[in-house]
Amino acid sequence: MPEYTRVDLDLLEVTFSLLLARLRDAGGSTVRLDRDYYWSIPDDEVFDLSSPPENLGIGQVTECLDWLAALRVNQEKALPYHLVNLGDVLRAIGARTTPDFSGLHSGIE
Repeated sequence: MPEYTRVDLDLLEVTFSLLLARLRDAGGSTVRLDRDYYWSIPDDEVFDLSSPPENLGIGQVTECLDWLAALRVNQEKALPYHLVNLGDVLRAIGARTTPDFSGLHSGIE
């Protein structure tokens, strides 16, 4: 296993744009989620596979959305850590989506 994984930001940008376009094509510009809370694992435990996480927390999709909305207004406040908030929201959307996007027709406005 390599010591480091290199992440191609262009790959992320292209695939993110593609997936957002697919969501929009499925029927709208918003996704309605029926779940807000999720289990959250602290950063120092989430990638430590030597033992199971001991300190589960509770995260909230709407709180992550609030952080992201604040960045739209104050872009200079954006930090790389906000990608964690974005990731939590994307996970919630992805977890509620069927492989062919058909399950979102009732969840997109």
